[in-house]
Amino acid sequence: MIRAVITTITFMKPIQTKTTVLEICVSIKDNKRQEFLQMFELLSGTAFQINGRTDKRIYEEIKRPNHFLWTEEWNDADSRDNYFHSDRFRSLLGAIQVLGKLDRIRMGELSPVREIDDK
Repeated sequence: MIRAVITTITFMKPIQTKTTVLEICVSIKDNKRQEFLQMFELLSGTAFQINGRTDKRIYEEIKRPNHFLWTEEWNDADSRDNYFHSDRFRSLLGAIQVLGKLDRIRMGELSPVREIDDK
C-alpha cells in the first residue's frame, strides 16, 4: 500500500478545476522490472502523447519492490474513457500481464485544494 502523510491544514478552499484520473496498480516479476520501467518511459515520450492526457507518473512501494502505481491525469472524463476503451490501452494491459500482474484499476475525479492565507 502506498501511504501519504497529510498534516492538518485549517483554511482550505477547493479550486474549481477538477482533474480526472486513472490509476493502475501492478505487481511486476523480479526479472521483468527493467522492461516494465523501459515500457513506462517509452510510453511517456512525445510519440505516445494522447489528446486530453495532462500527466503520467509511476510510483513504487517502498517496502514492496516491483509493486507500482501508474497514474494518469486527464482534462476530462470523456478523454480518459475514450482511451480506456482504445486498442492502445488494451495493448498496455497485455504488456502488463506479460511482465507481471494487474492488481487494480481505478478511475475518478480529484478536486485540488489551496490554502487561503487570509483568515
